[in-house]
Amino acid sequence: MAVRKTTSRTSRLKKAITVTDSTFKNDAASNMTMRPAYAKWAVLLGIIVALGYAFKSLFVVALVNNQPITRIKVIQELERQGGEQTLSAIVSQTLIEQEAKKKGIRVTKEEIAAEVKKVEAQLKSQGQSLDQVLSAQGLTRKDVEDQTEIRIMLEKLLVNKVKVTEKEVDAAYEVQKEGFGPTVTEKQGKEQVRQNLQDQKLSTEVQTYLQALQKKAKILYFKEY
Repeated sequence: MAVRKTTSRTSRLKKAITVTDSTFKNDAASNMTMRPAYAKWAVLLGIIVALGYAFKSLFVVALVNNQPITRIKVIQELERQGGEQTLSAIVSQTLIEQEAKKKGIRVTKEEIAAEVKKVEAQLKSQGQSLDQVLSAQGLTRKDVEDQTEIRIMLEKLLVNKVKVTEKEVDAAYEVQKEGFGPTVTEKQGKEQVRQNLQDQKLSTEVQTYLQALQKKAKILYFKEY
């Protein structure tokens, strides 16, 4: 009988050890499984925090006594002040670019640079520099280049309607030549007159042209200003 009791106790002890050992192994396995998950989320959280700091200007543009001014608030104010005009300009620019692409019209960097150079020469003859004018208007050279590209596109699209003849240039120069400074040569003066006449014709034709493009285009507005 004593032997049986000992055997029974030993058996129960082995079972207890087996259960404990199994539980320990399960817990260890569970912890090992969870650790990579925790590590993954920790790394992800770190990346999010780092990106949030690096790109904080995408969300908050200023702090006033620790009170944040959000980027969306600035955008909303800009939209309120000039949203309609800005949207109209972007729509017009998009229509011009689409029409130019449809007709295979391209504007090269060389063409843009040549036009910007003309503007610089004209300003220089008036005692100014392009950088000074841009700074006063809050613009950059990139802004000028973008506007020049659209202008050249329009000139190519309306090439037959904005031609300026030598007769028109000579007549206009005779009227305006007294207004040019002593440092401006006749050639420079006539070039300025030619550009002004072309601008006038282009401005007149562009309005009609854009109205025609808008009329045949499918434009959906999702926000009213």
